[in-house]
Amino acid sequence: METNIAMLEQSLQEDNTPANRTNLNKAKAEYVHHLKIQEAILRQKARVRWLKDGDANSAYFHRVIKNRRRRLSINKIMDENQQWVEGNDKVAEAGVRYFKGIFSQTPEFNDYSNLEAINIMITEENNVSLIEIPSEEEIKSNLMSMDPNSVPGPDGFTAMFFQSCWDLVAYDITNAFYAFFCGANLPKWLNHTCIAMIPKVNSPQSFSDMRPISLCNVISKKSSKVLNSRLSKILPSLISNNQSGFIKGRSIIENVLLAQEIIQDIDKLNFNGNVVLKLDMAKAYDRRLQEILRTDDGALSTYEKVSGQMVNKQKSSVSISPKEHYQAITKIKEITGIVHKSFPIKYLGCPLYVGRKTTNLFSDMMGKILNKIGGWHTKILSVGGRAVLIKHVLLSMPIYFLAVMQPPIGVMNQIERMLNKFFWGGTYEVKKHHWASWEKMCYPYEEGGVAFRRIHDICAAFTVKQWWNLRARESLWGDFILAKYCQRIHPVKKKWYSGNSQSWNAMCKVKVTVDKHIIWKIGRGEVSMWYDNWSGIGALWTFLAEGRIPRNDNLSEILLNGH
Repeated sequence: METNIAMLEQSLQEDNTPANRTNLNKAKAEYVHHLKIQEAILRQKARVRWLKDGDANSAYFHRVIKNRRRRLSINKIMDENQQWVEGNDKVAEAGVRYFKGIFSQTPEFNDYSNLEAINIMITEENNVSLIEIPSEEEIKSNLMSMDPNSVPGPDGFTAMFFQSCWDLVAYDITNAFYAFFCGANLPKWLNHTCIAMIPKVNSPQSFSDMRPISLCNVISKKSSKVLNSRLSKILPSLISNNQSGFIKGRSIIENVLLAQEIIQDIDKLNFNGNVVLKLDMAKAYDRRLQEILRTDDGALSTYEKVSGQMVNKQKSSVSISPKEHYQAITKIKEITGIVHKSFPIKYLGCPLYVGRKTTNLFSDMMGKILNKIGGWHTKILSVGGRAVLIKHVLLSMPIYFLAVMQPPIGVMNQIERMLNKFFWGGTYEVKKHHWASWEKMCYPYEEGGVAFRRIHDICAAFTVKQWWNLRARESLWGDFILAKYCQRIHPVKKKWYSGNSQSWNAMCKVKVTVDKHIIWKIGRGEVSMWYDNWSGIGALWTFLAEGRIPRNDNLSEILLNGH
């Protein structure tokens, strides 16, 4: 195609006619069209989701594809007999034996007697809504909400095909859904899946170090998505506040914040001492029933019998205050069989610590950023491409961590130096001149910057969001914070003291600034008369004297008392 364009350009130079110009323009348009198709194919193979502008760089895509294939390929594995197996066929046979041994085991008898204490939560109306035959509009809306570039199943079709060709396939897909909800037997190939093994550790040695992912056909995934969208409407009434998953609007971050608040007081004196028991449940693909012993502890044993789950003792841990006697650790280990770990311990991907925050808590986060930068080569990326990578990849990597913990200033500066060095094309071996500081590059485009974000600003935004969540919505974490720090005083007036947690300290620094922008809508009158901005002009305590009205009264109490 490039040779054809060169020949047409030569013909146009020799004979500049409208016909030759038209032929050249058509050839160039066709060439650009094929380049876009090639880029889309490579982008899909590379699983690059962040790229919207920047490098249309096939060399970069090829490098990403090559690295992904090398990381996900299994050259050798240790089988159930602790013997190394090599070769694609033998590795596949070992994988089949491993998972067949897990999923074909006869489940142990579970004691369901305690479940009688749980009330029936599903109503007849809920049942009707779950089994109701979906309309064509419901089927279409769920299909259109799927990721068009998700990994295809065994049939090779992605969701983009069905989304683009909906007018052609709507009749067949709708009838298939009607048959499924009416109880008809669908073809077996619809449920065929490709199993992908995702490493859970850096150097996996056995199948227990990998997580199986089922790559289903789009029709099968769409059926599950319709059921999931229906279940999501009734799950909030079924799942308690201490479970953050599965419910829209709940945040797993609050679970980490709550755990850190509890551990913050582990050094306080207690009659029997304070113990933190971190339990990890063994997943179905992660265990063999005969290889894991049930715990002897009464409470844990009862839970295992009722739920059918088992405690993964290799990932569970017991932690106590450094002030406690070591005999307590020995006794707990004898009862539960769970090993002792000192603080900090990992919980939901974040460290839980006692005392002051140190730079060591953030070493894993900075190491991941360095490894990601080391996997890219600045020679195949333009300045625009590096800017896109910083915005959409590098600055997104620590987001979850920063939402829970605000790093020390030194850690923030070190992360920004790494990003700045990558932007200007430097490495640890090669130094490049930085033509602008990171602070100036964080200015908006209109002010001459590149619109990067400062780590301090990201942390400040998360602190503001935490205060908003504490004030505006109910949660287990919010109830705990209010009970711990604000029992007899409104949270706006509560001050921070040296014994309080770092997260509460951060919220106290921004609460006055944030709270004046929160306007409360009057409903049952449960807002504070003095400290909540229900009038729209600000909280009354900021510009009115107290007078005869008690400061802790709600608006409804003031009105009922005739003030």
